[in-house]
This record gives sequence, structure tokens and C-alpha cells, in this order.
Amino acid sequence: MGRGPSAAGIAIVLNKDFVAWEEAEQWTLIPGRAILVRIPWKNSNGNKRTFLAIYAPNRLRDNRTFWQRLERKFRSGEVPKPDFMLGDFNIVEEAIDRLPARIDNQQAVEALRDLKHHLDLVDGWRKENGETKAYSYLQANSNVQSRIDRIYVREHLFDNTCDWEICSGQGITSDHDLVITKYFDPGIPQIGKGRWAMPVWVAEEEEFREKWLRKDFESIVRKARGSVAQRTAEDNPQRHLRDLKSGMIQLAETYLIRKAPDLKKRIEKRRDELNDVLNAIDTDEEERKESAAYIEEELREMERHHHLSKRKKIHLKYSLEGEIMGKTWINTAKDNKPRDLITALKKLGQDGDNGLVYNSKKMAKIARDYHENLQGEGRCHEVTSEVRKVAVDEAIASLDRTLEEEDIRTLDSKITAAEVRRAIFDGKNDKAPGMDGIPIEMWKNLTRPLNKIRENEDEEEINDAAKLLQMAEPPPQKERQDEYSQLPANNHT
Repeated sequence: MGRGPSAAGIAIVLNKDFVAWEEAEQWTLIPGRAILVRIPWKNSNGNKRTFLAIYAPNRLRDNRTFWQRLERKFRSGEVPKPDFMLGDFNIVEEAIDRLPARIDNQQAVEALRDLKHHLDLVDGWRKENGETKAYSYLQANSNVQSRIDRIYVREHLFDNTCDWEICSGQGITSDHDLVITKYFDPGIPQIGKGRWAMPVWVAEEEEFREKWLRKDFESIVRKARGSVAQRTAEDNPQRHLRDLKSGMIQLAETYLIRKAPDLKKRIEKRRDELNDVLNAIDTDEEERKESAAYIEEELREMERHHHLSKRKKIHLKYSLEGEIMGKTWINTAKDNKPRDLITALKKLGQDGDNGLVYNSKKMAKIARDYHENLQGEGRCHEVTSEVRKVAVDEAIASLDRTLEEEDIRTLDSKITAAEVRRAIFDGKNDKAPGMDGIPIEMWKNLTRPLNKIRENEDEEEINDAAKLLQMAEPPPQKERQDEYSQLPANNHT
């Protein structure tokens, strides 16, 4: 550009973990001003997505010429049309995108619109946010703001985008804010938000266990003990375990909100205040300009401080653990490969593309039904239960191996709290929790450690998680009859 290699220019950064970067194609349309990159897009039936990154000239005459040159290149058919056009445009299409509001040079704006219409592009942020006011550039010496940084998207792809945002650079030294959006692959199956799981660090927090959870936990264990002898459908250990789990999850969710970093909460609050200032209709424009500039500068400083704080924590973590054989070292060394998704399943009993299902819940049902049907293949479903019982008894009677008396007593005996306690501490940490979302680390922290149990102490009398889980073991079939069949399922250990 004639002012040094870092004074101006453009770049597109590809994440090697998620993008087929080796297969990417690139065209330099205008050196230092416009480049085009085409990337193979996963799950899109061989489709590719093309991105045009631009840095438009600031001078109005050069700006108009810039858009005209790009339009000629695309009309020539020498390069593919972009699906996304993004960068610093140095002009705005509407007066609402400047503070104070003003209309930009019409010749330059019309040249941009001609290019935009030829490429069938729309301003995604404006289309999603309507008449909302937000800006990406603050001119420090005059407090003038503008939305000169934008992302345009093909109109037919707009429905596959969401979360259009303008936000601070989070540690990036720039007088421009970031413009961000999410693009969803049209070929990807419908995926839910996933099930909630308690973060392991919450389970390890002594404050959470001692100040928030301990009182409720001890009360539930006492109630469960009292319900063992005279259990009912409403008062039994399984009910109390369920109450503990639901209460624990509610407490953890509240605790997570309260423990959110104060700086992060202040940043969110100031963002809301900035939005209110920019869109206030009963405030003088000059006053809005001054107030918005002050909040914008404060936000950038807070974002920078937050980013540096996170960097220091990460640096400290890897300084301490990066050279030690452990989870941090292993995760750093291994390849971070994206998961291969099953994009569609064929409906059972149907042929052809019309029988494909993309909804993840319906796909799960198809897979479940398929495997359940496999389990039923070869079974006699027409016989009565009496005939089946006779056949089972005959099969068992034909076996010539039997259990020793001691093994029979062992299998017939109830699980003890001591056995549950050892099973809990034998479980590996950092593993995915069960359907309830509670990690094993929480059960370990609510269980008396083995090295803190005295020799003369009866393990069955210790009021901890192991005892509660042992009491919640389903009673024998002959004892539970109808009352246990009314209870909801618990996925206890």
C-alpha cells in the first residue's frame, strides 16, 4: 500500500481445526483492497462457500471507482460470486448508520448498491435489527460514530444466519469494533441446545458445598433414613434422592449466575446502557453522541482488561501444567478433530431420497426403533407367558453348572454403603455425567473419604452420599409391589 506492510491491507484467517484450509482457493482482486476465498463446505453436498474481504478506500472518488472495478470483475465471469462480502466499507448506505446522522456521497453509495444488487447481497445486521442504531467505528477526536464495518450475505442464505452482533474486539488493538454473525450449514441436521451439566469446578467449590448445599443434603439423608423402615409411595429414599438432585441443580444454576465475573457483568450492563443511549428518541443528538462515545471508550477498556486477564490465567495454567503428564498436556498434544455428524437417516420401510429425515429427535427415534426391532428378531411373540416360563425353566434345568452356596449368598445380599463408597471413589474424574447432569466429582465431595473413616467406625452409619445412594437402591420385587412402580426413574449410581 506504500505505507509499510502493516499500515493497511486485508486478510482472511481460517481455523485449521474446522475448515478444509488446504483445499481453499484464493483470488487477489485488488491488491491490498479485495481478496476472494472459496472454501469447501461440509455437509453441503459438495457445495463451496465464497468470501469476499474488502478494505475500501476512504477518499470518495476512489471509493466509487473501487466498487465499479469489483463489479466489472464479477460481470466478466473470471471469478465466482461471493456468498459473503465483509470488511471496512468506509461509507454507509443510510443516514441512520452515522451519528450525527448524514447521507454519504450518493455516487459512491450507488456504485456500492449496483455491486450489491448484481451479487444479490443484503446487509445482514440491518435486516435482522431493523431501525436499531449501533456503530462499529468511533472517531476519537470528534466522537463521531458510524457503521462502516459490515457483513453482506446472499439473500437466500440469510435464513441460515443468526446472532448478528457489533461488539468490542476483546483485546484486539483497533478503533473498530467487530461485526459477527453465525452461519449454519443448510445440510446439517437439526441439533438441540444439549442437556445441562453441572461444571466440575462448581462441584469442587467448597463455598458451594458448605454454604449452599450442606444443610439441604444432611436434612435429606436424615429423611431418607427415616423412610427406609416404613416406606410409602410418597416417602421413600428414591423420592428423597430425586429431591436432592433437583435441589442441587437449582442451587448450582443460581450459584453460577452469582459467580459470574463482576467485570463481565459490568460489561453486559454497559452494553445495554449504550444501546439505550443510541436508540433514545427523546435525547438531543449531540448529547447522544457525547454519551455514546464515553460509554464506547469505557467498554473497549473493560473488554481489553477482561481479555488480558483471561490471557494471564491461560498463560499461568500452561506454565504450571503444560510440561506435566496430565490432561492439559495431553489435550494440547492431540489433534482437535471435529465430530462427524450423521446428517440424515432414511425412514424405516421407505426407499429413495423422499424418505430422509434431518430432525435429530426423529433421527434418534429411527435409530432406537431399528435396534429395538433387532432385539426382537427370532423371538416367539405368539406364545403365552406360561408356555414361555416352561421353556425358560427347561433351559435352566438343562445347565449342569451351578453356583456355590457362598456365591449365592453374595449375590443375594444387599449392596452396602461401604461398597457404594468404594465404587464412587473408584470412578474416574473428568467424565461426562449421567442424564441428571451431576458429575461424579460432586458425589465424591459429598462422600466421606476412605482415609478419614476410623477403624472402629461403622460405615453403614455415616450420613454421606454413599449411604443415600445405597438406601435408594430399589427394594426387592416382592417388597415393592405397586408402590415402587409409581415412582419416577432415578439414574443413581
